Amino acid sequence: MQLICALRDAIAGHMELYSKKGILHRDISIYNILLGVPGADPGYRGVLIDFDMAVRYLEGSKKPENWIISIAVLSSGEYDHDDPWPRDHLDDLESFFYVLAHIFWVYDPQGTFLSIPHRVAGWDDEDALLVATRKEAFLSWTSPPVPMRKRWPIPCLNLLLGFQAFLYPLVLKTMNFNQDPDEMTDEIEASLNNVVQHYTHVLQLFDEAIEALEQPPESWKLVCDSRLQTRSEDLVHSTLEAQTKREP
Repeated sequence: MQLICALRDAIAGHMELYSKKGILHRDISIYNILLGVPGADPGYRGVLIDFDMAVRYLEGSKKPENWIISIAVLSSGEYDHDDPWPRDHLDDLESFFYVLAHIFWVYDPQGTFLSIPHRVAGWDDEDALLVATRKEAFLSWTSPPVPMRKRWPIPCLNLLLGFQAFLYPLVLKTMNFNQDPDEMTDEIEASLNNVVQHYTHVLQLFDEAIEALEQPPESWKLVCDSRLQTRSEDLVHSTLEAQTKREP
């Protein structure tokens, strides 16, 4: 519970910095999110630290470690143009997802370190395109890996599935526009117009998980995998349909 609350409030703090100050952290990791004191009020249960790589939106060039970088940023070097998709709030939200997934893979709910699976260790490879491919494969699943299912409560698994279902269509969309920089301007504007909506959706996922964890376990139910898959496919379909309509 403390972990989920801490991540939730760290994301809320990130939203405040980005939406009101235009500050992008760019180095979201397990090392840069601190737990609040036990019993802290909502809003103070998790703190985001270490702004060495933070920039104003559309500025800066420092490069954090590959394991926390979004797929779009990792893969942007593949394309032969000098102006890849600029990093924005969605890249940092994707990094929050990898933090959550990393914790669920590597620790148990009591905070005991178990091991780093090969799949997660591969996120730290020096080959950015290889890491992007591995992360895309991880984001495409519709069911939590078996080790996670055995260890973590169902509300936590639902949170991860919901976060994944939110991100995956957006990642695919961004990668498509990475390949065609001429289409970027309208999409960047659309992304900026949806900042609050994006954060609100993610925070709602965390709030639902926190509320569920306060209920008796017999009331928990794993979200239907096919429903998540359908939601993701619908979002991808609408994205591709919009792209087709814009083509001459």
